[in-house]
Amino acid sequence: MGSRKYAKILHDAWEATLTHPRLKWFVFVPSFAAVLMFAAKIGWQLVMFLDKWEVIDFWKVGSEILGYILENGLVFWVVLAIILVVIFVYVVWAWVEATVMLAIKKIMKNPDTRISVRQNMIEATKYFFRIFELHAVLGVFSIWSIMLFGASMYRYLTPDLFSMLFPVLIIFSIVALFVNIFTSFAPYYVTHEDSGLLQSLRKSAGLVFMNFGSTLVIVFLIILVNIRIIINVLVGIGVPALLIWVFANFTNIFVVAVSILLGIILLALASYLTALVEIFTTGVWTKSFWRFRAAEEKLESAEAVITESTEESVAPLTEPEPVSELPPNPQS
Repeated sequence: MGSRKYAKILHDAWEATLTHPRLKWFVFVPSFAAVLMFAAKIGWQLVMFLDKWEVIDFWKVGSEILGYILENGLVFWVVLAIILVVIFVYVVWAWVEATVMLAIKKIMKNPDTRISVRQNMIEATKYFFRIFELHAVLGVFSIWSIMLFGASMYRYLTPDLFSMLFPVLIIFSIVALFVNIFTSFAPYYVTHEDSGLLQSLRKSAGLVFMNFGSTLVIVFLIILVNIRIIINVLVGIGVPALLIWVFANFTNIFVVAVSILLGIILLALASYLTALVEIFTTGVWTKSFWRFRAAEEKLESAEAVITESTEESVAPLTEPEPVSELPPNPQS
């Protein structure tokens, strides 16, 4: 594809993102849970590293936070929040993703159409389990999960053992990167063509293989535009560090309340931006999927025409008719 086609894809995806506010707010709630989960993971790694470097005492900070929760009767609410976040991140997100893909599909076909989020949610239940299966199968190849796992290895393993296993981690990361690229269109085969799990993975790999260069360009463009990762990293590192510092150095309830409020505001901002980028990214992949599929179908139809014309041009071999014997000569 030329540069104008890439620009057209990005423009259409961004236009669809801005003109449908209901879709953004629909994605906001699960995005908040996802950002909260990401911040918790980054915060956990940060605390463990600070404890390893003896900057803070993990058990002291943990006991202070736990004591604050127990003293103020927050156990029920903390447990409920953890359960809701886990459900939203690992279960509901597949349903949200299917809903967004169906909505973007209709928006891209008819930009002036009015989208009913509720109707798309109902239709998405048909594809929920297959999208959930895709997440479960491909979860082990998540780049962020591999990075967090590598950080845990660095903390718990001896330097010699970590040095020995580090090349294995690098090789697996490269494999995971290619797996993510070649399965980029699997969810769209599920929601757009009603394909099964294995069939969608196989078709996605074939489509990316036939359009590998264009797919890499799209991935690169999405990385440039996808500020969600940067926001998540800043929030994931900044908010836990701020809360830990507050709990460790202050007992004033007003200061603690202000710090928590600031953390919630930053998380909400990151969640809103995450929702925007999620819809935009879905729009980019949807337009790219249609373009690649159209080119693939055109190629398949051309090959079918060539094959048919070749078969017609080759006439079937027929045996020559036998020559009738001459009648016997009566004079002989």
